[in-house]
Amino acid sequence: MAFYMVSLSGDTLRGKFGESADNDKIVAELDSTVQAMIESGEIHPTPNAIKFDGPASLQVVSVLTHRLGHIVGALAFRDPKMFVIDEANGTDFVVAPGTPYEKTVRCRGRMQKNLKTGAETFVPDPVFVVTVSHSSNYKIGDVLS
Repeated sequence: MAFYMVSLSGDTLRGKFGESADNDKIVAELDSTVQAMIESGEIHPTPNAIKFDGPASLQVVSVLTHRLGHIVGALAFRDPKMFVIDEANGTDFVVAPGTPYEKTVRCRGRMQKNLKTGAETFVPDPVFVVTVSHSSNYKIGDVLS
């Protein structure tokens, strides 16, 4: 089993921790994996944004930023504390859960059913924040959904 696994699906790179290891082993393996994905053409230079979704240590984020920041238009990391709100006028903005706005506007997302209990829970759509940009189409701090 790998220490940290990544896979690309459309414009989203998904990551997750695997076998327990210290960060020196995790980042060395991740760096090799991402470099192999670039060399194989799975990840290729693009003016578009790549979104990252999944748990990551600061060291993992640093490797991804180093490897991808120079070949993509922008790199955006998911912020699980933020979600996109739909206002009646159609504009979107980001609100942290627990704020007064949470109860007064509708969030984009979907209902998810618990197969054991049958209870339904609302799951908001993910939000990604741009942290690296080499494109005039994106600036640091932009929110992608």
